[in-house]
Amino acid sequence: MKSIIVLIILVIIGYWLYTFYQQNPDDLPSLIHVQKDAVSTPIPTLMVPTPPPVAPKLDSIPVVKGETLTHARVKTISANALLFVCDQGLVKVTYDRLPPAFAAYYQPLAPTPTPVTTPDPNAPPTPTPTPAPTAIHVRQRTPDEEAAAQASFAQQKSYLEQDIAHDQDIVDRYYSQSTYNNTGVITEQDFANAKTDLDAKNAKLQLLLAAGP
Repeated sequence: MKSIIVLIILVIIGYWLYTFYQQNPDDLPSLIHVQKDAVSTPIPTLMVPTPPPVAPKLDSIPVVKGETLTHARVKTISANALLFVCDQGLVKVTYDRLPPAFAAYYQPLAPTPTPVTTPDPNAPPTPTPTPAPTAIHVRQRTPDEEAAAQASFAQQKSYLEQDIAHDQDIVDRYYSQSTYNNTGVITEQDFANAKTDLDAKNAKLQLLLAAGP
């Protein structure tokens, strides 16, 4: 009989403790206290920005299996080549014949491929959209690059005008020389060479002026 009374008392005490801590969870001992609605905060990952590519120098450009371009300026950018205005005239060179820095700086990025999905044979046909053309971004030159381009243009123009004046002088002297005066005679070979060079330099000057600085 006594054991039954003790058991009933223990049950009553246990039920009272259970009810008390259910209504007052903050009073639970620290060893069994569990914080509700606890959410762990993830540690943010630091994103290191990728530095932009550096513009390659245009004073002297080595070309694979070709002549080194000097005092060049990029006139047109395409997906597989660059068109330069340089001392050698208008020259178009593909990226695989230029140093890697040119493709990294000028070549447009290829479009991201679209994932291929298996079509449902029972689904109605979906019209295929026309892909938009890849936009080619022409980068604006910095003030330093603009000044360098203007200086290169003026220097090339000056050299061509000097050569044209020299060749024109030889041509004029050939037409005006006297058969009785052999001093400083311009031979037919000298005349032919000067005339050929004069035509080539005039054509090169017209290309330079059309391209601009």
